Amino acid sequence: FLVEPADRNPIDPKAWQLDIPKAGTTDALYVRLLEFLDAALLQRFIDVSGAQGQLIDGKVTVEENEQVWIFKPGTPWVAGKYSLEILKTLEDLTGNKVGRAFEVDKIEQPPATGAEASLTYSLPFTVPAPAAQ
Repeated sequence: FLVEPADRNPIDPKAWQLDIPKAGTTDALYVRLLEFLDAALLQRFIDVSGAQGQLIDGKVTVEENEQVWIFKPGTPWVAGKYSLEILKTLEDLTGNKVGRAFEVDKIEQPPATGAEASLTYSLPFTVPAPAAQ
């Protein structure tokens, strides 16, 4: 057996690196996750939404040993605000979830309220307008 130190770090979407496409293209949005996550969960637990909360239609793939989430929109990107809507039940390989480590003492934790009680985590990003030529 090989035993590694325990991973007690919750998934932190703020640490993810986003490669944001340009408006007017159907280029993919690349999200570098910085750790291994389950491909099946990644395909079901992350969506892209527009500024009004509407889901953006597109195709999701997962690459680079389940460390890169890729979203290719069905229609060209429009300049503006978007967000990744991530279900907080997304888990890493050791059971840590978004914002919550696997081994948590629920007795000492106060009940979640407000944004903490939400089932999703929103990670905002902006698709820039094309540069004027």
